[in-house]
Amino acid sequence: MQNYIYLIGDRQTGETVVVDGCWDPKGINRVSRKDGMNIVGFVATHYHWDHVGGKVDYEPFKTMGVDLPGLKDFVLGSSKRRKKNGGKPVRKAWISSIEWKMTSERTGVSKEALTPLEDGSVVDIGERLRMTFRHTPGHSPGSMVVLVSDREQGDDPLFLISGDTLFPGSCGRVDLPESDPAVMWDSLQVVGSYSNHLMVFPGHAYSGANTTIGREKKSGLLGMSRGDWMRGK
Repeated sequence: MQNYIYLIGDRQTGETVVVDGCWDPKGINRVSRKDGMNIVGFVATHYHWDHVGGKVDYEPFKTMGVDLPGLKDFVLGSSKRRKKNGGKPVRKAWISSIEWKMTSERTGVSKEALTPLEDGSVVDIGERLRMTFRHTPGHSPGSMVVLVSDREQGDDPLFLISGDTLFPGSCGRVDLPESDPAVMWDSLQVVGSYSNHLMVFPGHAYSGANTTIGREKKSGLLGMSRGDWMRGK
């Protein structure tokens, strides 16, 4: 699936959060420890299985009962730790309020262990890190992008994690049953309202590791008119 997984942390406190940490929790934890950081929470840009883990709803994996590691492993810990703690959460997790219930059902993590987010919600980590969430539906009903800023330097974001809302030269699928092309266009306008120099880090490596708002306005989807977008141009 060529997913990108991000660790965002505060060097002063060593606290970090993992964004869309699916597939390899042990490896992600290992990278974090090697970097001198401690994962204190999980952020999901949206609830699809390749971003949060859990039950895969595509065949033949659905029939096979495939259950991917991901959010559950970070929030509840290892199976040994879960048994010791009685299934109580050991880390925080944040997900759109629209996909809060669906995330719980997919991953087996109780709703009470997940913190629902609204458009404009702010979460602070450590002494300096701030995450501001914007609701950008279209690929999924509760998709969100994450603006990351340094509280000591003001509210201007340092970079944006776009999940499956925006890729370099492209965007997440809008042909899924729960997707909506018209709503996605509106969401792209939200993303495009930020500064041209803002770095964008996508959820998949389909078309590059990163881009900027300005680059996507010049040669990507952020420069398209609504008419061209709806005509599929």
